[in-house]
Amino acid sequence: MNDKDLIAEIKKTLTKIANGNSSWRLILGRENLSAADVIQRLDRDKKLRNWVVKHYVGLAVEIEQRAREKMFPGEK
Repeated sequence: MNDKDLIAEIKKTLTKIANGNSSWRLILGRENLSAADVIQRLDRDKKLRNWVVKHYVGLAVEIEQRAREKMFPGEK
């Protein structure tokens, strides 16, 4: 999966979030972005795009690891 595919999935998820939870925010330093703001900026802000891909891929790996630990408690 390349970055374009990842960004497309992230946008799709953020669109669902924006429609269902208008109070969702991404806090980046002094910036406070709604899901709609993030979606708009992903197209034109390369630095934000790279950060989002790194952050959410890392988060997905952590979530997967925690799920595996719950399913297989003795596995390392």
